[in-house]
Amino acid sequence: MIAYKSRAGGTEYVEPDAKFSTMTCSACGSRCGPTGWDGLAVRQWRCSDCGSLHDRDVNAARNTLLAGLGTSHEVHCAKA
Repeated sequence: MIAYKSRAGGTEYVEPDAKFSTMTCSACGSRCGPTGWDGLAVRQWRCSDCGSLHDRDVNAARNTLLAGLGTSHEVHCAKA
């Protein structure tokens, strides 16, 4: 429905890839979060590289937002 509304409104709809969104640190871009089936039960984790504390769902939402904006982690971290 969003893709249809986007076309009708004259905007471009791009769906970002959700791959690695829960295990990639939204602060520094390091891929150090919980992995595997056991990692799905982990709701909060701390980045081993920058020390940021993440809620799994909030972190994934931030990564999806960055991807949707066309901003890579490298560009995002270089500006910060």
